[in-house]
Amino acid sequence: MIVLETWTSIGAHQRAATAVDPKDFSAVMALLSEKPTGRYYQPIDS
Repeated sequence: MIVLETWTSIGAHQRAATAVDPKDFSAVMALLSEKPTGRYYQPIDS
């Protein structure tokens, strides 16, 4: 599964992540076969 999110900044993403209740995230983790991984991509000009 791939989840692609678009944020205004890395900081905005990090602040949003800290607002998630760990109990809520535990419910998501129970549905996944392995721990999620991620990275930040740099936008390209077109």
